Parts: sequence; structure tokens; C-alpha cells
Amino acid sequence: ITMPVTTLRDVCEKHAPVAIDFLKIDVEGAERDVLLGGDFRRFRPRILVLEALEPWVDLPRLRPS
Repeated sequence: ITMPVTTLRDVCEKHAPVAIDFLKIDVEGAERDVLLGGDFRRFRPRILVLEALEPWVDLPRLRPS
């Protein structure tokens, strides 16, 4: 299946308020890709929650990639 994708930076540019209080990222193993697509110099959430899983296996990520 082909799906359109965008970056966290683009989503924030189009939809984020001036201040982001809370951002939750839960993307089933693609957390690293989402974080790399963010602009954390411009958009700095006060609280960031993410679920870090190994891609495609639903196991907790125990080490940095």
C-alpha cells in the first residue's frame, strides 16, 4: 500500500499553536524517523511522550540506535 507521508516539521508548521504544551508520538516503531523529521529549534513542546519500540516487532527498544 502506498500512503502519503509528511514530516513532523511540516505538521507543526501547518497546525501547531504558538506554544506546544504536550506532544505524544506513538508510531509503532518509526519514532526515530518522526523525531528526525522534527524541527525542535522552532517547535519545542514542554512535554514530549513517545513509545520506543523495535521496528516491526513490538518489543521495547533497550538501546539507542
